[in-house]
Amino acid sequence: DEEGAIDLLGAVSPLLRTKKVVFVGDHKQLPPVIVKNAPEMINFLKEHPELEKSIFEIFWDRCPDKENENMLVMLKKQYRMKKEISKFVSDNFYNGKLEYVEPDKSEVKYTLKENDDPILNIRYPMLCLLNSFHTKYTNNKSGYCNGERMLIKKIVQSFKDTYGEDIADKIAIITPFKEQANRIKKEMPDIECGTVHTFQGQEKEVIIYSTVKYRPNTDGPFGYLLDTSKSKSAKNLLNVAVSRAKEKF
Repeated sequence: DEEGAIDLLGAVSPLLRTKKVVFVGDHKQLPPVIVKNAPEMINFLKEHPELEKSIFEIFWDRCPDKENENMLVMLKKQYRMKKEISKFVSDNFYNGKLEYVEPDKSEVKYTLKENDDPILNIRYPMLCLLNSFHTKYTNNKSGYCNGERMLIKKIVQSFKDTYGEDIADKIAIITPFKEQANRIKKEMPDIECGTVHTFQGQEKEVIIYSTVKYRPNTDGPFGYLLDTSKSKSAKNLLNVAVSRAKEKF
C-alpha cells in the first residue's frame, strides 16, 4: 500500500520473497523522501535519477500498455470533495478521468453555508489570495512567512466569528515548509497544522494552504509552488494539498 511513496531499494526485500505483487498507490502524489545528506549521495543520484522515483512510478512508466486493465487499474470514483474541487484535481492531475460522485442530499450535511464573504461562502470551494509578503529562511533553509501567518489568523478568526468556535475542528492549515508549520502550531494551537507530507491521507472540511514562497512576476503568479508546469514536485504537492479539502480550499 502507498507504493507511490516507496523507493526502489525499499521495495527490494518484499519483491524477493513473493511470487506475485499488487501495487496500490498514486505516483501523482508525494514521491519517496530521499535524504541527500552527503555529497556522494547527491552525485550518485545525479547519475541514477531513477532511484528518486517510487517503485510504483517506475513500473507505471515502463508499462507498455497503459490501457490494459489487467495490469493497470485506476480507482476513479471519489467521494470526498465538492464537485468544483474534484474537477480541478481531475483536470490538472488525472487527465479528466477522476469521477465525481454526487452525494445523497438527504445524507450530506455541509459545514459551510451561504455568506456574503467569498472566503466564508460555500458557493466558492476554491479561492486563491495573492499576497506580497516577505519570505524568510532558517539556517536549514526552511521557509517561513510572518505576514502570511497574520493573514491566516484573520481568516481563521472570521470563520470562528461566522460559524462559532467549533469550526476550528473542521479547519486544517498545511504548508510545504516545516518551519512555517511549527510557527503556525505555536500561534494557533487549536487548529490542526502540518506539512503537506505529514497531512497526506487526511482530510478536512476547510484546507488553508500556506504557500510561504511568493515572487511576483517570476515562475508564475504564486512562485514555483503553484507553477506546476515547471516542477513535478510542485505539481504533486499541489495535488495532495487540494485533494485534502472536502468543502473549501
